[in-house]
Amino acid sequence: MLAIDRFLQRNFLLKEGGSFNTFRLNVHSESEEVYGCYRFRQLAGQCGQQEMKLSSKERRALGGFFRTSAALIQLNQILFVDMAPSLQGYLNFNVCGIENEEVAGCGGVLRDMEGVGRALFSGPIAANDADSVEVGAVFIALDLLLSMGWKINSSLIVEIGSKMVYNWCLNKDMRPWSLQITFSDIERKIEQVGSVVFLMADQKGNEMASTLAIVGINRGDMFKAC
Repeated sequence: MLAIDRFLQRNFLLKEGGSFNTFRLNVHSESEEVYGCYRFRQLAGQCGQQEMKLSSKERRALGGFFRTSAALIQLNQILFVDMAPSLQGYLNFNVCGIENEEVAGCGGVLRDMEGVGRALFSGPIAANDADSVEVGAVFIALDLLLSMGWKINSSLIVEIGSKMVYNWCLNKDMRPWSLQITFSDIERKIEQVGSVVFLMADQKGNEMASTLAIVGINRGDMFKAC
């Protein structure tokens, strides 16, 4: 299971007295496995160095968070990404909502046009079914983007895993009465963002958002990183 309790930017580590020494990440396309080696000074002042080997499934799940010069990922312990706000081109927000035995979680990951991770969220959400959860995830995604203060010069693409929710987003007449208030809030967020395009997500492309939604079920509160 991927732990996301720490999703720290480099500036935060430096501010808190840490230092980022070296990081190297090599992708071997032949075997579809990733080998990474990092060395950094933790906040407590200790140095750590570790090599990691990720399977092709893990690599796909983590998707755009692999970047040769600006990512640090250690399974089960820490997820670190140094994100510079590049606003050129479109942004893509994958969202997912999961409901299981009266508990629900949602997750989402924002990537730029190069596939680099820019933000994410994961946490529990109050909803009656999986489709309602995913509607809530759409709202959270838009709200998180707006909180970042970015001015997008192109479209925001929101990829949704649920066919039903996708249809609701496109067709107002299909939306259930119980979710009218939520969709009204979503419409207001869309007006603030500007251009928003909804698409159906393919299964592989939504793996990271799905993982964040599963993790979110067991979280005490909503986790956001940007």
